[in-house]
Amino acid sequence: MSETTSRRSVIKTGVAAGIGMAAGPGCAAQESRGSVGRFPSPPEADTLNSKAYGQRRIAHVQAALKKAGYDALVVSNRALDYVSYVSNFHPSAMQSGVAFVPAEGTPTLYIQMYSSAHARVAKLTIWIDDVVDVPKDPMSESSSFNFYTEVIAKIRERKLGSGRIGLAGGEVDWLLVPHLQKEFPAAKIEDANAFMYSLAIVKDEIELGLMRHAQRIIDEVAFPQYQKSLKVGALDADVYADVLDAMLRAGADASSTRLILGAAPYDSGTWASGVIDRRIQAGDIILTEPIPRVRSYQTERMFTFAVGRNVPDSQKRGAQVVHESFLLTLEELRPGRELLVAYNKCNDYIKSKGYEEGATVLIGHWIGVDNHQGWRITEEGTRGLILEPGMVLSWHPNIVVPGKLRTCSSACLLITERGVENMSKVPMEPMDYVG
Repeated sequence: MSETTSRRSVIKTGVAAGIGMAAGPGCAAQESRGSVGRFPSPPEADTLNSKAYGQRRIAHVQAALKKAGYDALVVSNRALDYVSYVSNFHPSAMQSGVAFVPAEGTPTLYIQMYSSAHARVAKLTIWIDDVVDVPKDPMSESSSFNFYTEVIAKIRERKLGSGRIGLAGGEVDWLLVPHLQKEFPAAKIEDANAFMYSLAIVKDEIELGLMRHAQRIIDEVAFPQYQKSLKVGALDADVYADVLDAMLRAGADASSTRLILGAAPYDSGTWASGVIDRRIQAGDIILTEPIPRVRSYQTERMFTFAVGRNVPDSQKRGAQVVHESFLLTLEELRPGRELLVAYNKCNDYIKSKGYEEGATVLIGHWIGVDNHQGWRITEEGTRGLILEPGMVLSWHPNIVVPGKLRTCSSACLLITERGVENMSKVPMEPMDYVG
């Protein structure tokens, strides 16, 4: 047996203990909920919240700053949550949050507290000791001007006005570079998102432990719940509620766990259209993606469910092609190789089978605290990017062709010292049949 054949066989047949695959008789939404209780909290959760772990993380960032020649890094949470990578504080989308991390010395976190009680609780798990409660703008809840006024004062205090300062966050392109360059004409102000990405997409054992726990919720809770709830006549909103409820009861983060679910005929031309209060019908193809978070770390897996086996050959063929493209990719995802090679191999295989556009939506993305983290996985976004152990990708080749099919093959993949690990233990199939 070849190494490739062996790898595919292991991926196809590996099943986590305790997964219930058999679908029971049709029943009401309340009756179809699973009985899985709350999983014990993973031990990595306490470590993540400890100051000792945070100090190691910050030291790691500072060592990388020195190696890259930066004097300081300014991290904003706009659009992408990179503030938490250096602070363990997760501002909401409407909250501004900025971290100032010098290459040497004490970092500072700038946030806005709702109250003194909020501040006391938040500081228990924030890694940075120097936390500044920034005055709120009297007119806007989302203004960040006061934050950067504080950052400018800190740069002057540290006498870094002629240094090299990296900026990471969604405001970099259109606001911060010219604003800070005006304040510090002698400084070198740079977009440091690539620097930030290169750190955040490589996970340590604590991060991986939390992600494995999230994956367990998908494998042992969400997947068997689909088997119970996906029945002809069931309302898509009830199925959504069943699966989300099961994940939350198992211990997924209540404030940020997500679920995507779109049930439609094979020929509808829709991706995962979302819940539309529609009853599931025989022959439906359901694209659905549970995204549980555990202490803000997440995994995901997109499933293609067929309701009954009476689906057309165009759907079966497309699902098989996408499944095969996923398996082919695994041969290239290994440390020391350029991600572009795997990307092209996957997409070119889909095109070679007559689907001229290749994947309909992104073939994949990096994942961790943010669902889409780091560079976009496109031809340009993968060029020159060398894989290394600890990187985790959500990989999901897919095709939607109006009138013919809608399908996806998906899993979170961990780059290891020897190759690649599928973090899900649910068997890979072109489609899972239910109903």
